Amino acid sequence: MLQELDHLPPGLLDLDAAQLLAAAIEDWRDSDEVERANGAELETYVAAGLGVGPGNRPFMMTEELLQVMGMPWELYKKMEPGLTVYSNAGQPDPAYAPVEALLAMPDMTEQDAVNFVADRHSEDLMGGAGAVLPNGQVAMARGRGVTYSIVAKATLPNGIWDQVQATVRLGGGSDGLPYRVLRWREGFHN
Repeated sequence: MLQELDHLPPGLLDLDAAQLLAAAIEDWRDSDEVERANGAELETYVAAGLGVGPGNRPFMMTEELLQVMGMPWELYKKMEPGLTVYSNAGQPDPAYAPVEALLAMPDMTEQDAVNFVADRHSEDLMGGAGAVLPNGQVAMARGRGVTYSIVAKATLPNGIWDQVQATVRLGGGSDGLPYRVLRWREGFHN
């Protein structure tokens, strides 16, 4: 039944397909081999001819979502800019989340999310007041963590550009550096 997800229009899931995929994701993350309704544990992966089953642990990289049975590539690519495995939070942090991730918040419409991101990037807010969510909550960027994502973009005079994205965690490792690189992407254009 999970194979039905592969035939959906890119980036679009109806409620039934979303529930199937959510169950498969939960089975991928849980530590047991008990298959939930509409989920997928090792036996289902093997029956589908896949050489690898669910991780039965939390995701260590966002790319592991592609190993979840039924995850469409186009949906993953649409979601990927708003995904992280570093926050350990069940909801997106509105101070940083892109429009697509904000849509996961209760009562957030697409227009509200677009307006909120525009407000958040407004020069009027550079004084630190924070942007206001539709529910009245103020979202402020705070340095409350030890993991940061950095995007650097360089544009040549002829208009050619490239960018690098790094996710780093403060606190050194055995190599003596004061940080660890958790993710590094270069040569991508959104």
